[in-house]
Amino acid sequence: MATGNGGVIFSEGENWREQRRTAIHIMRGKNVMEAQVKASMDEFMKHLDSIKDKSSVDFRWPIQILVANVINEVLFGYHFRFDDCKRLMDYADTLTAQIEAVRKSVLVQLAMQFPWIARLPEIGWLAVGQHRKSSSRLLEHVRSDVRRCEKSFSDSGEPACFVHAYMQRMPKNDFLTW
Repeated sequence: MATGNGGVIFSEGENWREQRRTAIHIMRGKNVMEAQVKASMDEFMKHLDSIKDKSSVDFRWPIQILVANVINEVLFGYHFRFDDCKRLMDYADTLTAQIEAVRKSVLVQLAMQFPWIARLPEIGWLAVGQHRKSSSRLLEHVRSDVRRCEKSFSDSGEPACFVHAYMQRMPKNDFLTW
């Protein structure tokens, strides 16, 4: 579940401070959030209007898609259509199951405090090993989005998303890594 000291999520110390500084710098002055929320709300309302039977509407997925679309637009420059979001639903279900499994496990909590527990036979597998497969699926989802952004990246143009802005800064700062 843990990786080396790198990237935006898995960094510590000075590396973390530089990652945070860069993220704040990228997001500062970008008054795009309001427009993205409005655009996602418009799509959300169109989706609700398209529902034939409004007597019992399950809002779980439409609201998750609404929120995910704002986040995805900022981070990766794309959004999910309400009628084509299986990938998002799979990710959300895996994330929910992972969080629940970690939350319920005393061994996971102990391994976070005492990392050496992960190296113990059987106990280490129960504390960390059994969660690696779903953690890998979650990370692969994000890596796939980053690879997609890499293909559309141009270092000379205005960044279209957070990943593009981050990529522009990577060559100038050794702390910025994937």
